[in-house]
Amino acid sequence: MPDWNALRPEVEAVALRAGEETLRYFRKPLAQWTKAGPFDVVTEADKASEAVILPALRALLPEAALLSEESGASGDEGGLRWVVDPIDGTANFAAGMPYYSISIALADVAGQPVIGVVHNPAYGELFSAALGGGAALNGEPIHVSATPALAQSILLGGFSIYPELAKPQLRQWMALMQRTRGLRRMGSAALDLASVAAGRADGYWESSLSPWDVLAGLLLVQEAGGRISDFAARPDKLYSAKEMAVTNGAIHDELLAALAAAGDQGGL
Repeated sequence: MPDWNALRPEVEAVALRAGEETLRYFRKPLAQWTKAGPFDVVTEADKASEAVILPALRALLPEAALLSEESGASGDEGGLRWVVDPIDGTANFAAGMPYYSISIALADVAGQPVIGVVHNPAYGELFSAALGGGAALNGEPIHVSATPALAQSILLGGFSIYPELAKPQLRQWMALMQRTRGLRRMGSAALDLASVAAGRADGYWESSLSPWDVLAGLLLVQEAGGRISDFAARPDKLYSAKEMAVTNGAIHDELLAALAAAGDQGGL
């Protein structure tokens, strides 16, 4: 198996350079426009970050394909592939809120992430992981929380920008509000997953996600000792189901049961 841990610092360096680029635009007048709908925003900073990241990744592994939220797919998808979100949490960024991230993952032929880096430039936090090499925050090892029960947990989640998908998510929020210590909707899936990996939150769930939103963060959680599945407890169906539950492991079954119960309720 290749030594993914040896490549990890170079990917971290790319994320740090992209983070510096985004800070040039942060809380300043900003050109922005929409993509798939009125709430799906992209800014000139997304493009500037991507312009730093993609050439650097091509130089690191010329043979690897690329999938970036803003530029789409390029290269031969039959091998290694970089999966990039140049700014995850663009709406936060555009509003001047410091909860956004650069997310870079390298996936192998099977789609398994082997390197994952999530960087929050506003707070100077760099999360990274390599397959079999553990997860770290600014170079220090991190691990998921030891919270033993859903009733004691803090969970992170999100909502789709599409109303037909948001309705079942609202049912889930209503159900989990009654079963947890608290819910948070922060606005960056990559950072939410990093928070679970670091033990700051006990779990995360969401649906209607794209690989660039989560691939780096999923490796962080995996290497930090967490558990990942779709809502039916299948670890191998994450992208076909377009949904995921991510926890410290101890509360996973309880979370899945609560999500199933919310789905049975109907309404909204």
